[in-house]
Amino acid sequence: VLGLAPANVSDKCLIPVGRFEAATKRKPQSDRPDFASLGVDCARWGLDIGTIYGRHDGAVWLEKELRQQETGEYVLAVTKAAQKLAAKGVKRLHIRVDAGGGFGGGLVDTVRRDESLRKLFTEFKVFEVNFGATGEAVSDQKAWANVITELTADVGESLKGLAVLNPHESLEQDLCERETEPANIQGRFVRRLEEKDKFRKRHGRSPDHGDGFVLAVASEFLFKAKEIGVLKW
Repeated sequence: VLGLAPANVSDKCLIPVGRFEAATKRKPQSDRPDFASLGVDCARWGLDIGTIYGRHDGAVWLEKELRQQETGEYVLAVTKAAQKLAAKGVKRLHIRVDAGGGFGGGLVDTVRRDESLRKLFTEFKVFEVNFGATGEAVSDQKAWANVITELTADVGESLKGLAVLNPHESLEQDLCERETEPANIQGRFVRRLEEKDKFRKRHGRSPDHGDGFVLAVASEFLFKAKEIGVLKW
């Protein structure tokens, strides 16, 4: 009536507010109980926050938030999360770690070599994901400029059916207010998610919860082109 667009309508964002809020009110619907994924966004001694999110059986949740912690704390948190999932009957576990900043390398290397952890699952994969990667790393190069944009768009679709449990106060803003902008990639008009620096200028912080959430939730097939040192048993 006043000529104002509702909060869940935006041509600049990939995940509408209304869709996210509906997911926070939804009860989990069972979905592949044998498969789970963990998304890890690492941080060290700066202002950024480390986050670990889990997805399993129709639900997504914040597993752990870490502030100014060393690699060993991330390894411990991921190991505990994996053990809890195994106890719930998970047979296939994928761990996706943000490769940005070089903070996740120690976690990736350590977890990949953990023999006791690998033996808990029939399939165990660790992905080191470069959000800024372009070219063949992007499955739909006609639509998306880089990996983080494609993953976020995919998560927007998944949220139509998933349940988000006890969302962190920063999560909605991270997912629903990180804008996109047009980009020209070799003559193709595509969309690109704004850089973290732009988000920081507007919100005074990095979208750390959004990054961990996206890593945990994005569809399995999107990571095939991004596999590095995959371990599978």
